[in-house]
Amino acid sequence: MKCLWLIALGAIGAFAAADDVRVVSYDAAGGKRTGYGVFLDNGGRLATARSLLIGAKRVEVIAGGATRPVRWILCDEPVMGVVQLWVEGASEASAFGDELPVAPKTARDVPGSGLVLSLGNEVKAESAGELVRDAEGRAVAMLLPQFLGTRHVAFAIPLFRIRALPAQPIRSLEEWAAERVTAAEEAYVLGLGQVWAEQYDRAARSLAEAVQWQPGYPEAWFHLGFALGKTGRSKDRVAAYDKAIALKPDFAEAHYSLGISLLLMGRRAEALGEVEQLRRIPTAATLAAKLATLIEAAHVDDITHEHLKNPLI
Repeated sequence: MKCLWLIALGAIGAFAAADDVRVVSYDAAGGKRTGYGVFLDNGGRLATARSLLIGAKRVEVIAGGATRPVRWILCDEPVMGVVQLWVEGASEASAFGDELPVAPKTARDVPGSGLVLSLGNEVKAESAGELVRDAEGRAVAMLLPQFLGTRHVAFAIPLFRIRALPAQPIRSLEEWAAERVTAAEEAYVLGLGQVWAEQYDRAARSLAEAVQWQPGYPEAWFHLGFALGKTGRSKDRVAAYDKAIALKPDFAEAHYSLGISLLLMGRRAEALGEVEQLRRIPTAATLAAKLATLIEAAHVDDITHEHLKNPLI
């Protein structure tokens, strides 16, 4: 297996081909995208980059000398840029580590996406899904290259977050693909990378294009709202969050971010309304408590807007 040491990680981590697990997708014209994946257990659950499935009509996984078709999507998480697939007949699994082999300065919390590792290295698009490893060779993060201007730059999502994604209704690859517009997905992936790279003006343009192609894309509206807020367009930010919630009422991160936005605009009562909305979502108790604490602190201590610009979620 190839193994390239990252300068950004020094001598404590590397990224490598994901145990020689290759993911290949084919579009209707026979064009293909290639990358890697990682088996999360020995039951055939495989995680990979969402970008590999854009426009896919057929997906194959090559591992252990065998080529297996992918027919089912177990979990789709656009805000992270990852999917979990089921590979029938697979029994491989990787050894995982719990610690991240990176300095704190390389990690940041991005609203919606959560913890993202900004590794900074230039990589190939085909490295999507490769693994970042700790000093013992255990997998700790998945590489998600993002195209920024003229090159692909290395970002990664910790595997403990990917492994903990909640179950979703299982869909066939055909069903999943039918719900998506290729042009919208391409614009969304570009915008997501620009958000991670803090290129907010560019991200706003890319994500606006995504929702033009596919108006019913809640995650694109959500990230568009964040990018708009970062460029000073507060009213547009609120409108984008409202749209995301209208499309996906249990979108906890959108309710939380909307609450923060309303609080920044002095609309405290409406922000408290978002706390109540979060309390109705079974998985959003932590975000509800966090937003309530920020609202109370702003009311009692008159904390500055600087405290609210980038609250971690």
